[in-house]
Amino acid sequence: RFHEQVDLLKIDVDNGDCDFLREFLKAGHKPLLIHMEVLLGLVPPPFAVSQRYNPRVELGDVAESPFAHQHRGCSLAAMAS
Repeated sequence: RFHEQVDLLKIDVDNGDCDFLREFLKAGHKPLLIHMEVLLGLVPPPFAVSQRYNPRVELGDVAESPFAHQHRGCSLAAMAS
């Protein structure tokens, strides 16, 4: 647990980003600014889509197809919920 205010929280793990955000906020942290990638092009508001964290996914798997990265992460509505 941090003892000071977190000004900027940047999450870019390409695997369960919303899960990390949810747990960070659930722990009581209130960052002033959150920076995350959004699946806005594929999933516009009000639809909430979030890929759960999968420990078996490796970073190299993102390169398997040009669109693979678009299916990892979460939508803007999922981040806001």
